[in-house]
Amino acid sequence: MSAPEPSAAPAAPAGSLRIGYPPGLSPDKWLRRMAGRFPAVQLDTTLVDVGRAQLGQTPELLADEFDVVFVREPAEAPRSAPEGLARIPLYTEDLAVLVPRDHEASLFSSLSLTELDGERWVDPVDALTSSSAEVEMHIELVAANVGLGLLPLPLARAYSRRDVVVIPLDEPARTRMGIAWLPGRGDEDEIAGFVGIVQGRTERTSRGPEPTPRGGSGARSKDGQKSKGASGAVGRRAGSSTAKPRSAKAVRRGPAKGRRK
Repeated sequence: MSAPEPSAAPAAPAGSLRIGYPPGLSPDKWLRRMAGRFPAVQLDTTLVDVGRAQLGQTPELLADEFDVVFVREPAEAPRSAPEGLARIPLYTEDLAVLVPRDHEASLFSSLSLTELDGERWVDPVDALTSSSAEVEMHIELVAANVGLGLLPLPLARAYSRRDVVVIPLDEPARTRMGIAWLPGRGDEDEIAGFVGIVQGRTERTSRGPEPTPRGGSGARSKDGQKSKGASGAVGRRAGSSTAKPRSAKAVRRGPAKGRRK
């Protein structure tokens, strides 16, 4: 028996867009472009718990809370959208190791898993299904010198703390970011306009509501505050040509003694 199609989300007020996004993604640059191009559209953004912002729960989020949602998914997931969902993959996320501030590995700017052979590791946490609280506990154990941790680089940086160092790994990406919406709503002006901006369409090629004179609400978060400057998304564009990882020797920026013994 096939699963029922997700019902449409309750209609948002005309000229508004509800956007959900997970930790590790900064939508600000897209919000600024949307606000500049379509200032009459009210943008309401909400940070979604790590474990909820994933493909398995996306239809529920779109049916009950959001018009569009950014989702974290496996890097090897099919590029075609699952049944009952419209989704565009955006970019893959680099992997990172988390080490205590006083660990010798903290002196290096990049590492590989091979170089970390013999190290103790904390119990792994699934960056796709675990809750934000579980991710925070994972990092807490690293800070307590229980072992090293492993997370997508953007997610690790989102929970950065002074006693833990986040180091990019020369390893294949395991996660990818995408944007999703209900297929029956893809022609709505606000959704089409925002998705076009996220895809990189210019003002001449993007779809969406006609720009109106400035003076509208602009991009605001759920609490009414205007969005701050963007830090940009961290990762690699899905489908783009990615250079072969550099050798461990070529990427070291650590102490003068060079590689770890």
